Amino acid sequence: MRKYQKIVFWFVVSSLTLLLAMTWFTGYQSDRLLSQWLLKAGQTPGIATSWFDQEKNLFTRKAELHLMIAEPAELLVLSPALNGDNQLRRWLQQSGPIELYIELQQHLFPGFTQGTAHINMQRGIFADRSDMPTIPHRFYWQVNGVTGDIVAGLDMAQWNWLRDELTWLVAPFNAEVTLAADKQIDLAVLWQGMQWRNERTEARGKLGKLSFSSQLTENDGLWLMPQANLLLEQLELRQPDRQLQLTQWHWQTGVSENRDGLLSVVDVNSHSNVRHLSYRSQQNDYQLSDLTAGLALGGVNRQGFEALLMNSGLDAANLAKWKAGLNLITRTGVHFKLEPFDLKLNREPIRMHGQLTTRPFDVSQVHGVESMRSLLQGDLSLEVTQTLTQQFAPVAALLPDLLSDGYLEPVSAGHIATKLRMVNGKLSANGVAVPY
Repeated sequence: MRKYQKIVFWFVVSSLTLLLAMTWFTGYQSDRLLSQWLLKAGQTPGIATSWFDQEKNLFTRKAELHLMIAEPAELLVLSPALNGDNQLRRWLQQSGPIELYIELQQHLFPGFTQGTAHINMQRGIFADRSDMPTIPHRFYWQVNGVTGDIVAGLDMAQWNWLRDELTWLVAPFNAEVTLAADKQIDLAVLWQGMQWRNERTEARGKLGKLSFSSQLTENDGLWLMPQANLLLEQLELRQPDRQLQLTQWHWQTGVSENRDGLLSVVDVNSHSNVRHLSYRSQQNDYQLSDLTAGLALGGVNRQGFEALLMNSGLDAANLAKWKAGLNLITRTGVHFKLEPFDLKLNREPIRMHGQLTTRPFDVSQVHGVESMRSLLQGDLSLEVTQTLTQQFAPVAALLPDLLSDGYLEPVSAGHIATKLRMVNGKLSANGVAVPY
């Protein structure tokens, strides 16, 4: 019995010692990475950092970070895409120095850490800005030292802002990103919406619940988006003489890679659905409902897609790079497919679908619409109700001639349709040549 107790005792002691050692090593690694970040930030022109430890032990870290950005406009040199934005540069120059006090708290466990932080809204740049609202917020993160996974996010509680004639009411917001060790990024955003009102102009607006989720994966140096979903419950903009209202908009897209023989190509598929969209003014009243549309872009050259993606984020003002990336795509041809496009305009249905293919060409060959005629081949089918055409005076006046000439044809009770085709630069409607 005594021997068994000794075995248990030494097992428990060894386990605790190992756990404590792992916790110490986790804290050591965290402190080392923090020191590297502070050193790198301090070497950036225009940035000064100060770190003040408030509590530091084996399991807990509490500290305050004082961040001073003397000339925010100078930071634009770090991003070639923003460096040429003169309007943003002027705004940053006018805003003056940015001084932030960030309070952090971190808990250490064997193999992983978790922490929270918030900006002190009573000090720094906010101290002399009595008109700035106090926004309750919390940054949080969790780092798994075993798997390498990182979870980080931002929580914001409800807040409001009253300034002059403007009133803002902002609902809770949450954004979270997960960085996996296998080169996968998951992003999720949920915003309960906001409301605003201008007492002077009597304009007001409302944004309902907005959610967004996406997944990014890395494949041989190229970041793809297998899936992304956006859902907006409601958007409403009102002025005394006009009103715009959007209800239940759902957008879904995906970017994937596959093989076309020996060639690696990228496919883009996007689908959108709008439950209701309306615009009303003293002169107009437009009602769209059950709007469904999809677009597929297939066979995009991988190198061209990668060049455009990198250029848009790093050097958006370089036209030569844009043209080079487009040429990689157009020299292999592009195929567009419009999925069945359904909507109701003033409660009358409209339906269209089709596809468009380009032959391989160089961007330098394009000199306006005329030069594109010989490059395009495709078809587009359109079906509407005759009642809808009567609501637009120019169309109603031309309708009898279009029917008699064969450009349009009746397909069912109250419905008319046409099929547009483009072949070798020649356009036809229902097989009848269209002069243009």
